[in-house]
Amino acid sequence: MYISKVIIKNYRSIKDLTLNLNSGKNVIVGKNNSGKSNIIRAIDLVLGESSPTYAKYNNVIESDFYTNNSEVSNKIMIFCELAKNYDEALNIEDIIECKFYAKYVEDLYTDEKILKNKDDIYNTVEFYEREMEAKGGRLPSIYFKTKGFSTDIYRRVMNKNRFGFLFTATLNQDKIEKDLKFLVYNEESQKWTVFFSAQLRNLLLQSAIIPAFREPSQQLSLGQWSWYGKMMRILTNTVPLEKWKEYKEASQKIAAVSNDIFENVTAEINNGNFKIAFPNTKLLFKFLDDKKSELYKNAKIYIDDGFMSDISLKGAGIQSAVIISLYTYYVKNISKVKNALLCMEEPELYLHPHGKRMISNRVNDFLDAGENQAIIVTHAEEFIELKNKNSKIIKITRDSQKGSIAHEINLDKCKEVIVKNENKEIFFADKVILCEGKENLLLEFINLSFLNGKFDDENISVINVDGKGNFKKYIEIAKKINVKVYVIADFDYILRDNNEKIKSYGKSYKGDIGNLTADDLEYISQKSDNNLQSFIAKLRNQLLSFDETKFYKAKSSDDYERFLFQYKGSQYTINDCLEKIQDSNIFIEDAEVENLFKNLNHKMKDEDIYQLYENPDYETEFDNKKLKRLIEFLKKI
Repeated sequence: MYISKVIIKNYRSIKDLTLNLNSGKNVIVGKNNSGKSNIIRAIDLVLGESSPTYAKYNNVIESDFYTNNSEVSNKIMIFCELAKNYDEALNIEDIIECKFYAKYVEDLYTDEKILKNKDDIYNTVEFYEREMEAKGGRLPSIYFKTKGFSTDIYRRVMNKNRFGFLFTATLNQDKIEKDLKFLVYNEESQKWTVFFSAQLRNLLLQSAIIPAFREPSQQLSLGQWSWYGKMMRILTNTVPLEKWKEYKEASQKIAAVSNDIFENVTAEINNGNFKIAFPNTKLLFKFLDDKKSELYKNAKIYIDDGFMSDISLKGAGIQSAVIISLYTYYVKNISKVKNALLCMEEPELYLHPHGKRMISNRVNDFLDAGENQAIIVTHAEEFIELKNKNSKIIKITRDSQKGSIAHEINLDKCKEVIVKNENKEIFFADKVILCEGKENLLLEFINLSFLNGKFDDENISVINVDGKGNFKKYIEIAKKINVKVYVIADFDYILRDNNEKIKSYGKSYKGDIGNLTADDLEYISQKSDNNLQSFIAKLRNQLLSFDETKFYKAKSSDDYERFLFQYKGSQYTINDCLEKIQDSNIFIEDAEVENLFKNLNHKMKDEDIYQLYENPDYETEFDNKKLKRLIEFLKKI
């Protein structure tokens, strides 16, 4: 079982958000205050480890209701849809142990209502009870010990593949009314059946939510409903009799020592006014509890990393690794529910790169331990990797009117990016500048030396796509995750084609601007219906007709001094064409990157960039006219 969909409406910074999740690892990225943390809190509210009587707790307060300028909401809805893994079967004995009891309403919501008409599902059970009474009937019920219970529950629950938990909260003046419904999807009617009072959360999916600022006493709580409390109770309750005897003997010795240590204080209190006020009552100090049922509460976790101390005194990395490892052990060896969810918020906090990769590896171990699911909220590239095939990246952006918005892409659609660690910045940027090769090194120098660090101030990343043939791949990824794209390419990007003729000119085809679709160009230019694709297609045809040899061999606009392009009644020089394309956020150099330099007679190398940093007169190294054109383009990004 895994979370396949989360719908959040009017919760904190989230106005209306739908997330589709994969059964493996889901990595949520986005800028600060985009709403990422609120997604984790919403999931925790519905599927967290809190007591089934959690509606009594102060888990929703007035400030949790979405507000935006004059818009104030008084209704929160969080819907978590669960789906079975392939060949997964529910155990009816486990459900019976849950002492299942429910009132239910058949075929209440369609998918369309849940997704598009969310206001329809704020109604509470009382509404349906009144409806049934008005019709002279009553809500059907399922009772734990009724005859035919197993058959009934199998028909209505066990043989279904999709389940949901629907949380609603309504603010009525100063009072907050909360409700949690359990839903089962009926594939035949394509509607959701709603069960009320069904406490099945931990039966279908075990969960562990680890917030950004870890506190082991909370994540490793010994409470009745926590996974860690359950694990410790089971481990200590199954202690063999001989071991229990050894423990009692040891605890009696410790009790004698504690009596000696606190002898003075207990004697003075027990023999003083305390004895008179409370006859036959004694004060005792004990280091250990000698009751078997309370044995688990005596256990504390210590870590020896050269200095042995309580886990709470260790760093965030060690704490996270221990918590994930213990949770993996619990899911694998103890929990009846073999499907588990791990949610982690900013696991990279306070960790160096190796520590981040270590925590990422522990998450992978958890995923490998069963049909488990992870949701990771992060700002770190280390958690985006190809280890888990069924993985997804979800980028959250913030809109002033719409609130948080999700943009999703499966990792198998962006392997080329993920393999190169330095290019993972595309997932975290607002804008990316795509270049063919080592221009990225030069652009970083220009950013620091001529633009006062504009790229960092405005969340712009420079990506080396490793060849003009890869521009389209990166553009497709950027479109999926809502990152604005700017392209810088050599002059020959507007030339060449994949015709066999290219070989006769001693050249090989590496891609061209003609590969970009109208949709690609519209996305890059941030303009609709700008006819750029038509302009480029006709330009390339005329360049080929003008001089076939130059079309396959030219490297500079200087080769087209006499070229004039006729388009829609206008006449363009080659430089006019480059300017028009540049206005659509594609910067075509008038030659190659090396021509930006005055005296660079070889392909640009890393050493050439290093020397610029060391040269106090670096400006004299450039062709001022060509450099100025590039800088003006970068300033407009």
